[in-house]
Amino acid sequence: MSRKTWREAGLTIEQMYARCTDDCGCMLWTGAHNHKGHPKIRDESARRVVWEMTEGPIPPGKLVSVDCGRPQCLSHLVLTTKAEAARKANARADVKIKKSLGNAKAAREKFGRITIDIAREIRASAETGKSIAERLSVSTSLVSLVRRGKSWREATTNPFAGLAR
Repeated sequence: MSRKTWREAGLTIEQMYARCTDDCGCMLWTGAHNHKGHPKIRDESARRVVWEMTEGPIPPGKLVSVDCGRPQCLSHLVLTTKAEAARKANARADVKIKKSLGNAKAAREKFGRITIDIAREIRASAETGKSIAERLSVSTSLVSLVRRGKSWREATTNPFAGLAR
């Protein structure tokens, strides 16, 4: 036995909006969502259902998208193509990447850079890793790497020895 479509069930726009919360002009769907967080009802896109209820049939090759960038919104609907939707998604992904790169850069700048002299001081120090890290404004993991010889290793022999004929 198959489920009725939204048309067969006689759903109205009022019933759709009754399952939403108003958040700063966006009608956010509180019902079921697909795996990407987009609203769905009766195994259909809730956005497509609202569009068809308010605007009529969706032309072939068009997608119903939102202008506000909130995937669960049902009020700022626009028709787009797959290519336009992909461009918007990539633009949002680029912004997220730039933010994450900025956060990583800020985290790197939080900890100071060291020189070979500081690396030698870290190796020679009897202080705990945490205290020397705080004193030198570096991370405790860097102190650990230097002490274990995994970072700022000094060459004890000439790396070019034996290469000449």
